[in-house]
Amino acid sequence: MCDSPAISGEHIPPNCFFTKRIKDELKKDLLKVPSCKKHNHDTTLDDEYSRLVLAAGCSNLKISHELFFENILPKAHAYGGSKLLQSLHNIMQPVIIETESKFTELMYKFKIDKDRINILFKKIIFGIFWHHRGFRIPDNYNPIIFFKNQIPSNLQNYINIHKTYILGHEEVLQYKFIEVETDNNQIYIAIIIFNTFLIQGFILKN
Repeated sequence: MCDSPAISGEHIPPNCFFTKRIKDELKKDLLKVPSCKKHNHDTTLDDEYSRLVLAAGCSNLKISHELFFENILPKAHAYGGSKLLQSLHNIMQPVIIETESKFTELMYKFKIDKDRINILFKKIIFGIFWHHRGFRIPDNYNPIIFFKNQIPSNLQNYINIHKTYILGHEEVLQYKFIEVETDNNQIYIAIIIFNTFLIQGFILKN
């Protein structure tokens, strides 16, 4: 991600996103890209925060339950995890929702820290670029992140028709790497995490 010397390999996506079942099902090793201390070890807490928030947002999925009971709760005291759970609990607000069956259900919501989650998304985008090109995103290129509801439908349809790749395991991360045919200086990277969250990264030349 930067010019600093690489001291280790950064998993893309982070290793903490993979449960024991998922790791047992892996057909090949997880992707690793060269990383400096700042963009690997120093972002561990942001990885843990993003994992908790994303898992909470798709609580109906098997992998979400596995992450919570296998990775998050047992490690609540590691990497400041107990403080993280407590901080989220403190900002939760009750909300009543109506299900498709017209039943009402009490749930809780909290405001996510998009800056922290964007650290994860940018690492993934940089890692995918390195995986395809063999070098990091040049300094004169600027990655811009958008969520699904910010993307025009015609552009979304264009992205949908392109090939889908898998990083590690399809339940964890799928993505599309698209070089725009009309502009060689523009690349779209669409990320799907836990088969639920769709994020678009646009890499534009300054």
